Amino acid sequence: MNQNNMRQHNENWMRDLPLFLKLKPLTHLFIPGSHQSFSDLLNKKLPIAIDVPKVLRFVDSPWTRKTIERWGRCQELNVTDQLRLGIRYFDVRVAFLPGECEQSLDIFLLHGLYGRPIKEVLDEMYTFIIDHPEEILILDINHFYNFNDELHRKFLGQLEHLFNGKFIPAPPSLSLNQVTVDFAQQHGFQLLLFYQQKLAEQFSFIWPSSYIASPWANTNNVQHLWQYTEHILTSRDQILPNGGFFVTQCILTPTWWNIVRHFKKSLRTVMAAKTTEQAVSWLKKNNVLLMPFLNIVIVDFVELFDFCTTVIQLNFHISPVINKLITMDPMLICSVLILLVFMAIGCIQIYKLFLKENRNIRHVNLNELAAQRNNNRQQQQAARALVGGRHAGGVRRRNVAAADDGSGSDSGGEESEIKLPGKVGKKRLAKLRAKEERKQAREAEEEERALKRQLEEERAEKRRKREEEEEEKERQKELEEKRRLEEEKRKEQEEYEKLKKGFTVEEQGCDVDINEDTANLLKEFVEYIQKAKVVSMEELAGQFHMRTTDVIDRLKSLLADGMLTGVIDDRGKFIFVTEDEMKAIVTFIKQRGRVSVDDLVDYSNKLINMDPQHVTLQCS
Repeated sequence: MNQNNMRQHNENWMRDLPLFLKLKPLTHLFIPGSHQSFSDLLNKKLPIAIDVPKVLRFVDSPWTRKTIERWGRCQELNVTDQLRLGIRYFDVRVAFLPGECEQSLDIFLLHGLYGRPIKEVLDEMYTFIIDHPEEILILDINHFYNFNDELHRKFLGQLEHLFNGKFIPAPPSLSLNQVTVDFAQQHGFQLLLFYQQKLAEQFSFIWPSSYIASPWANTNNVQHLWQYTEHILTSRDQILPNGGFFVTQCILTPTWWNIVRHFKKSLRTVMAAKTTEQAVSWLKKNNVLLMPFLNIVIVDFVELFDFCTTVIQLNFHISPVINKLITMDPMLICSVLILLVFMAIGCIQIYKLFLKENRNIRHVNLNELAAQRNNNRQQQQAARALVGGRHAGGVRRRNVAAADDGSGSDSGGEESEIKLPGKVGKKRLAKLRAKEERKQAREAEEEERALKRQLEEERAEKRRKREEEEEEKERQKELEEKRRLEEEKRKEQEEYEKLKKGFTVEEQGCDVDINEDTANLLKEFVEYIQKAKVVSMEELAGQFHMRTTDVIDRLKSLLADGMLTGVIDDRGKFIFVTEDEMKAIVTFIKQRGRVSVDDLVDYSNKLINMDPQHVTLQCS
């Protein structure tokens, strides 16, 4: 792509951006820029500029100016050509150079030598934005020489008057995320101005220097340049914690020794051309890694190596293959396409010939194929008979019919043998037979599977019906049982109602004095035991019409209350012991001191009277 085509292609690149890119903040777009943007015309007739060390200004001469001009020029294109090429960021240095009329505002561009007056460049930029109302420019005025506050105010007034209504408002009027191509185009904004002086804070249309960073490698070594650039890119968030525009300077800075060694050459031939070429290669190679960090990229001599298109295309993240196709010669692309078409046609013709050869069957022995088909059919019928015993009769009938058909076809085959023109080899015939056999076997297997599937479905259907019938019977049985219970309950209720109607209450009785009877019965119980001396639990239970457990409970309660004294032995008998007898036993133990069990038993038999008294007890 030649330079004229590139200029025409990139002249309105912001206008032609898709909507999703127009909605991205300018701080996240990839924007091509130029270093020392207006150094294309350096005036050797004017004295050496003030940005050069004083030593060189003292040795001012035509030879010195010529050398400075060769090494100070960083661009070949003027501002209009750069704009048409796609440059949208401009790096500007200005100085005040008093003229013949002190009232005039003589502000010049400079880089080693003085260049054009700034007003001429600004007029060209204004003409461009009027002709291209959807393009946005970034003007970064970052170095001032021989300026005072009054000159700053006059210069800013000149800028405001020239670009009135075109400035993008600076923060805090807008946030960085609001500053997009779409926003600027809708409001007619076309110029974003950085004026790196404290005085600029008084003007709302000037962006302060805190919203832009432009790190400078300050090296004449290419390897050091790329190491520094990659390192500084990853530190973008630390350099601009509040966000902003980030300028990547892909440039080398010559030392005085470089200039002295190559004083007859220029910056372009010694350093800049190679650096710009490597910058373009570096951008293409690392486009994926650099996407989150890059914003504005500047180089020297922006017309070289398709720099502007490379940076602009980073916005689309075009793959290397597509990018290669874009830059290829159109004639070469057409030649490749024609070659591909002919190759496709040739492949189609070869495929057609192959199909024709396969279809070209010369001779087929139909009799043998028919016999083989009949044999397979008989095997299939036999398999059906084995699988479905119920359908044996039908299978046999089908076998007979198939056999008849087979014999008929055999006879027909014997009568007429069809021959096609040409001959068929044995291998071809064997392949046809094998193919037919496989086909018949597949058909037999499919029919067998279909028959099995049908039988399974029939069995499943019968099983389902049987389960439904059983469930219905269970439901009927439950309903009948429920009705029977309800009927029995109803009959019982009716009988109860009938009996209830037959009851009559003639008199009402009164309660008996139960407490008095209970006390008499308990007294009789105690007296009976005292007189009997030794009594068994069964005897007491029978005498007083009580259960044995109730007798034991009553004895324990009487012993606890002190109404009785005695012991219950291991034979289930109660021995009544009076209090006098208990005292006599205690006295005996105290007198003896230590007493054995045998002695205690003998003495107890003497002390305790075991003879019962005759008791006659009547229990009501």
